[in-house]
Amino acid sequence: MPTPSPYAHPDVAALIALALAEDVGAGDLTCRALVGAGSRLSGTITAKEAGIVCGLELFALVFARVSGRQGGIELTAMAADGACVTPGTVVLR
Repeated sequence: MPTPSPYAHPDVAALIALALAEDVGAGDLTCRALVGAGSRLSGTITAKEAGIVCGLELFALVFARVSGRQGGIELTAMAADGACVTPGTVVLR
């Protein structure tokens, strides 16, 4: 039997909601003023220092929660959890 994800616990969703409520609140005023509602944006998460990738599943859960309010967000992992990365390595797109 596969081990369930630790992120499947209901407390995780509640903590994500609390963190976003505190951090995002009513939204980013600058972003709302400069970026139209139908805009499609792209970006990357890049390692600033050498390290080990972890938390991609949690990252995806947070952005799924954000996308529920702001339209779809697509994430492409360029490195896996547990991967060693060097400065400049693109981890997510």
